[in-house]
Amino acid sequence: MNAEDRKKQILDAAYKAFAREGYHGTTMDKIAARIGVTKGTLYLYFKDKADLFTSVLEDRILKLESSITEALRKTQDPEEKLIAVLREFGRYGRRERHFFSMLYRSAPLPAKVRKLIEDRVSPIRDRIELEVSSIMEEGIRLGKFKPLQPRMMAVAFLGMTHGFLRNPPRVSVLVQTISEIFFDGVKIHKEREGT
Repeated sequence: MNAEDRKKQILDAAYKAFAREGYHGTTMDKIAARIGVTKGTLYLYFKDKADLFTSVLEDRILKLESSITEALRKTQDPEEKLIAVLREFGRYGRRERHFFSMLYRSAPLPAKVRKLIEDRVSPIRDRIELEVSSIMEEGIRLGKFKPLQPRMMAVAFLGMTHGFLRNPPRVSVLVQTISEIFFDGVKIHKEREGT
């Protein structure tokens, strides 16, 4: 097996182990045993368990970022771009069901892991947020969205999306519900009398 395939194999095995047993319940020995290698093999690719855990998060979030980027290339309309982002988050939530189990079962994370996440994973999250913020700016510029703070709009939009990812509905339900809430709001606006 070449080095790239071995690293992928380790990341996949670690992902499943962390999702099932959390950070604290998972050992490098257990991960190595799952794929039939010695613990020393893991250390050829990862400095320690904290590095491996962070690498799993980084790998999964990079996949989400990549799918969003690809989806955004297919449309120019800001509203359609946001729907594409929703669709990719929904697909991600369905495909990566173990991701949130991994996070919830691992809390609280040691300070060393939190620092690694801040250094390596948070920049990816920030790039996704910045991309959504730029979509908001574009929508404002084109007169399609209200002239509010684009960054705050992006955070609100992504916050609604994240809430569904722990237990994701069908992608079509996610897209319809969040897009209606975000684009139309939840308040019923009655027609004024005489207008």
